[in-house]
Amino acid sequence: MSQQSNVDFLLPMIGALGLLAGVTTSLVSFIPGVAPIGFGPIGAGIIRRWLLDRLSSRSATFATTANTALASAVRITAAVNPTRRLALAVPQFGPANSIFAPDALVYGVTPALTAEDQSLH
Repeated sequence: MSQQSNVDFLLPMIGALGLLAGVTTSLVSFIPGVAPIGFGPIGAGIIRRWLLDRLSSRSATFATTANTALASAVRITAAVNPTRRLALAVPQFGPANSIFAPDALVYGVTPALTAEDQSLH
């Protein structure tokens, strides 16, 4: 997720997957482009902004932590196996390439929970 991801597509997906267990039904009943039931436009905007900020921050933390750990693993493995050529390829995804973003390289799902990547059908 990034600041360019469209949260309107995220809530129905995680709700349909059962990942909002224990959250009020007003969030689960979220329909893309429409405010969650029981929230006005201001409340819906606050929910969207909070969720986007939290998820994009966590995604950035995950990417940094994962790439650091992978680089360390490659460095250690290369030291143990000096005759092997090892390298870590870190993709240079930008905010526009995140799930539900304008130029997504990480695919999401449709409202029917099928992959957006048509090559998987």
